[in-house]
Amino acid sequence: MSLFQKMFQFLYKKEGNDHTGAIVLKEEVKEEPQKIQVTEEVLKENTYETQENSINTLYAGVEAHDELPEVATIENIEIDSQRAYTCEQCSTTIQWYHRRHCVCKDCYTREEETLIPFVLNFYTGMQDYQKTSLIEKKRAALPSILEAFEVLDSSFIRWKPYGYLTTHVKENIHHDKGLLEIWHAEEKKKVDKEMKAELKLLLPNRKPYREYIAFDLETTGLYPDKGAETIEIAAVKVMDGFVVDTFQTLVKPNKSIPQKITKITGITNEDVKESPSVEEVLPVFYAFIGHLPLVAHNTPFDKSFLDAYSPEPPKNKTDDTLAISRRKLKKEKREGDIYSFKLEEVASYFGYSIKHAHRALDDVLAVKHIYEELRDYESF
Repeated sequence: MSLFQKMFQFLYKKEGNDHTGAIVLKEEVKEEPQKIQVTEEVLKENTYETQENSINTLYAGVEAHDELPEVATIENIEIDSQRAYTCEQCSTTIQWYHRRHCVCKDCYTREEETLIPFVLNFYTGMQDYQKTSLIEKKRAALPSILEAFEVLDSSFIRWKPYGYLTTHVKENIHHDKGLLEIWHAEEKKKVDKEMKAELKLLLPNRKPYREYIAFDLETTGLYPDKGAETIEIAAVKVMDGFVVDTFQTLVKPNKSIPQKITKITGITNEDVKESPSVEEVLPVFYAFIGHLPLVAHNTPFDKSFLDAYSPEPPKNKTDDTLAISRRKLKKEKREGDIYSFKLEEVASYFGYSIKHAHRALDDVLAVKHIYEELRDYESF
């Protein structure tokens, strides 16, 4: 149900079978007596006409600025949707702003690019900190973690490292730093099981993943066991919503690309003429993804091609934006706000436009956007 439909349902509730009765919306006076504006909505001959009757009930001591806000109307909502905003960073007038930050696209993009090195430092430091059991190495990793954390925490772009509140993470950093200094003073070398239980900076990368690989394959068909081949692979490495690295390559198939696939993807036989084979590409791709979780739109499909052409298929954890969309957007599909769960449709629902659909890198960026939106849309 759209926003306007919900407003009509709210403003024009039926009273029995009478569709001509006036509806009066009342405001409660909680503190001081105030001036009240009442709006009557009347339905006449299948058209809605608005009649405004001002009831100026002024009490002693009430000033003009004590008036209640006007009753919300459809016209007010339309005006509000066209309102211009001021960027918090450069003060320019904007029509668009990021859903969490009232800033222009340029300021948001610049800030994001500035923070990427610090995101990498934070997550790399965290990986080093959690892998080692040597006290000296843990102590050496903490300063860079804390430095990167403070830069990221001071930015207007809000982030949740591994899904935790920044205040929680900061407390844990200082807690572990104090413990490690004590153990160092006691000349202890390694963290045993009992000591590890006292440490708090152990943040698992759990679903919904904060550190993952969004990937996509373009293929010549649907089934690798029936001769379909991969013609493009793309992936982005994501850390807490930041794209920190990119992988993209065309792949030369053993057979020519069917004309219908060229019409869909725009990839021609000439485009892949000098491209590496899938056997050459996959080892480089696997080095890129490492052990990070893999996320795609219809992950089993893309994974089936990786498995078919790999002697040792990757055993990375996976997540699927198609499956999550079907689970989380059932109500929207039922009410007609979204017509299907195709990648373009779900991306459009969340306000993302795919520049070149059915090209791997553009589809991957859409997958990343959808996954980030679904994480905050409702609880996973």
